[in-house]
Amino acid sequence: MTDSTGTREMAVRQAAARDLEPVIKLMATAFTYSIHGPWLISDEHARHQVLHRFFRIIVPHAMVHAQVDVIGAGQAAAIWYRLDGTQGPRIPGFKSRLAEATGEHLGRFVELAKTRAAHHPSGRHDHLAYLAVQPGSRRQGLGSQLLDHHHRLLDRKGRHAFVEATTNADSLLFARHGYDPIDLYVPGSGGPPLYQMWRHSRR
Repeated sequence: MTDSTGTREMAVRQAAARDLEPVIKLMATAFTYSIHGPWLISDEHARHQVLHRFFRIIVPHAMVHAQVDVIGAGQAAAIWYRLDGTQGPRIPGFKSRLAEATGEHLGRFVELAKTRAAHHPSGRHDHLAYLAVQPGSRRQGLGSQLLDHHHRLLDRKGRHAFVEATTNADSLLFARHGYDPIDLYVPGSGGPPLYQMWRHSRR
């Protein structure tokens, strides 16, 4: 995950139609520079463009079928899926759209998706699938604020939360927000490890 640390307070709100393009751009930019970006797309010149096309599939669907929280004009955003022992809502025509969006890099995207699905825990929980902060807005506490906002909602409802941190530093951040480690696994053919973490409801 791409995140920030610090104490700055800004308003968290649910994404609206005007946030669609900023959130797509934010996610693509954040994951271009993430640890998984080079593994998914080895060509650094194509990386951002491919990820932009990928999130153009993910974000519009999430804005209807998931909880998308944003801060400011797209400085930070989080995508949460509510799961009740089943897989999340499917994106119509996802396989063909993914192939078209990723081209020669399709294999790595499929590897990552299959491995994540195989390791995903069962039971009622909210899955933090994506968390991103603009590079110029990091270390201002925006990621922490997004987490605190959603955790308050979960605690009122008695729901748990699940996340896969992409770096050890991110896992430490989530630990500070009440997440316990579950497992660590390597996606696909030698990709960067993912740190599975679970937060129990505080209700």
